[in-house]
Amino acid sequence: MKKILAITAVIGTVAIAAAIYFYNPDQLRPDHPAGKTVYYTRISQTEAKQDQNNRYEYKVTAYSEQGKEKTLSFTTGIKLNQGAIIMLYDAPLRGVTYWQEVKRSEVPVQVGLEEK
Repeated sequence: MKKILAITAVIGTVAIAAAIYFYNPDQLRPDHPAGKTVYYTRISQTEAKQDQNNRYEYKVTAYSEQGKEKTLSFTTGIKLNQGAIIMLYDAPLRGVTYWQEVKRSEVPVQVGLEEK
């Protein structure tokens, strides 16, 4: 019984040490791309719906830097301009954590957002 307890304690200690070693606090910051996938989209006027908290809800088709398509949902406190190009950070479990309006020249060619 003492052997099993000792082995469990060693495994637990190693697991905690590994978690501390590999912990990256930047992955928790919403405005930092570490651990997130960057997507780009163009806003159309029909996408915004205002919720009961006076926030605008958007459900958009966005494209990763490699051109992969994904539907993303996010909310903002302001209504975004029609035709604006938005960069979104999408975290695996948290969804969109950050957005920012960017210029067309800042969007990678692979994304393929056509000029309007």
